[in-house]
Amino acid sequence: MAAPVIDPTTSILAYRRGESFVYQPAASNSPTSWAALGLPAGVTINTSTGRISGAATEAGVYNVNLTAINGDGTSAPLFVAMGIESSIYEPDGSVEINVDWLTGKVTNPATKDGEPVAFLARGDTLIAAVGIMKNAQLQDLPVTLVQLAIKEYEGEAVLSLGDGLFRKSGSFDQTRYKTAIKFEPDALTPILASYEGDRATYFDATAELRIMWSHQLLDGGEVVELERTSQNFTIRLSRDFIVAP
Repeated sequence: MAAPVIDPTTSILAYRRGESFVYQPAASNSPTSWAALGLPAGVTINTSTGRISGAATEAGVYNVNLTAINGDGTSAPLFVAMGIESSIYEPDGSVEINVDWLTGKVTNPATKDGEPVAFLARGDTLIAAVGIMKNAQLQDLPVTLVQLAIKEYEGEAVLSLGDGLFRKSGSFDQTRYKTAIKFEPDALTPILASYEGDRATYFDATAELRIMWSHQLLDGGEVVELERTSQNFTIRLSRDFIVAP
């Protein structure tokens, strides 16, 4: 009997971070054990059966080196592309919001173009996990302020303004800047009251992101504070049944 030969029609795509999955690779010549290098954190292989399972904790594209073994040897390695997409919500409940550094356009990775990036009610606190995109890649920058402002679509009064404080999470192409903003009941109650009906009552507020970061002009030279403001985007605010105090 020869060494195993792994079926090459093997790929693991279109799973989201935190989403559980199971995949069973196949090979000829009765493999007795399996090995995989390069699996994302949260995903493991059963070395006896080759079954790959788990829930990846980080988004990304992983090139996994998969081999099958029997008494006559080890298969040629098969490089498996494992694509893990970002989830709508971070594990801590924050909402991912991406801003394109060149255009200022804001999107949520899980929504279609033009849809609101978040749905909230009075009293809710939004934790925005802001990602700064350039050439479709998250950037790791020396950010000093992340501020989110929200106002009624047809009015000029600002309903909520973040304090600009944030916490950085991740690094390199996994970097996000998390900031919190509170939707005070007193600010939203009179606006919501002007919309008739109870079922599916909402209004679309317009929002804007302001980001500041430090930049050194030349090696050892002056450090300046740069600022970038996003295009307007939509956050949908709804009438609630449980009014926060």
